[in-house]
This record gives sequence, C-alpha cells and structure tokens, in this order.
Amino acid sequence: MEGNVVATEMLFRLARAQQGGPGDPNSDPGWKSFMPVGILLGGDLDFFVGGGGELGAGGILVIRGPDAGKFVTYLDYGVGLGLDLSAVVEGGLIFYTGNADEFTINTLKGARTEVGLAAGMIGANVFLSSQDAAGGRVVGVLGTYGPGINPLVLFGIPTPFTGNVNHGETSLFQLPIENEEVRERYNHFGLGINCWILH
Repeated sequence: MEGNVVATEMLFRLARAQQGGPGDPNSDPGWKSFMPVGILLGGDLDFFVGGGGELGAGGILVIRGPDAGKFVTYLDYGVGLGLDLSAVVEGGLIFYTGNADEFTINTLKGARTEVGLAAGMIGANVFLSSQDAAGGRVVGVLGTYGPGINPLVLFGIPTPFTGNVNHGETSLFQLPIENEEVRERYNHFGLGINCWILH
C-alpha cells in the first residue's frame, strides 16, 4: 500500500511538472530533467576491426518543448574503436538533461559519443551529446536488432559479442508539423510515455 501511495504522488508531481512552464510555482525542473523528449527509429551500419566507423540514418519525433509534434530525419556518423561488423535497425527514447520545456530540434544536432554492444541479433546503443548553451545534454537509449559478427571470428575465435565506442556528429533535416492541435496531442502523448516508464 505504501508503495502505491508513493508511486501515485510521483505521478502527480510529474503531471504538475508537465503542465507547468517557466515561472510556474507548480513546475518541477528536477522532474523535467528525466523526461523523454523524442522517439527515434532508424538504421545503423558499423564497421570496426580494431578501428573503424559507423553510419546511421532515420527519423526523430519530438514530443516535448516548443517543437513538440515536429519530425526530423537525421544522418549520423562516427569513428572510433571496436570489434563490430553489423547492420541493424534501432529504436528508442531520447532524453534531455536540461529543462525539457526548452528542448528544441536544434539541440539534437552536433557532436556526440556513442557506445554500442550486442550479443547475436540483439543489442543496445547509448549516446551522449556535447553540452549545449543551456548546460543540457541529449541522451539516447536505443535497442537494436540485426545481424552482426565479431571480426575475431575471421581468425578462428568464435564469439557472439560485438561492440564499439565512437565519437561523431549528427546532422538534421526537418519535416515540420505546424498544426497546433497535432502538437498539443504529441505533448499529451509524451506525458503518457513518461507515466508508463514510471509505472
């Protein structure tokens, strides 16, 4: 019972934070720092034999801030170290460590560092952007699915694990949805995702 009461109070605080804006006494910046601001779906090619690079592309739907409801396509590349020959689809959530109500599309582009790990067909990618002018960073938590092999297999060392660490850049191509009703719908959709994560 006590756990349910605590969870309910957390959701009420989260809802107040969602509704509040800058200067609103009900706004809780601490909670906003842990909310997803976008949904990503794309593909990724990795070629790492000790050293190497990766190339990714896809789309991001923004669900928080003044650009909520807008969709952008992205192109992403990086160079680094690893043992990873793979072609995967990836999808997941994008978080922002600053004030989510001030998150914009432009925050998504720029330098980032990414770590990718997989076992067989299933894996995960996590990336962290450079700090923006407001002091926030973009964090992506993505699941991946697709074929991949470790180059060590070519030398007779069997292993199902692949992985890499790379640093690179993300570029954006915007496809805006300007309708205010649609934008408001995506803001509510974002709150639903937040509550589901805390459930």
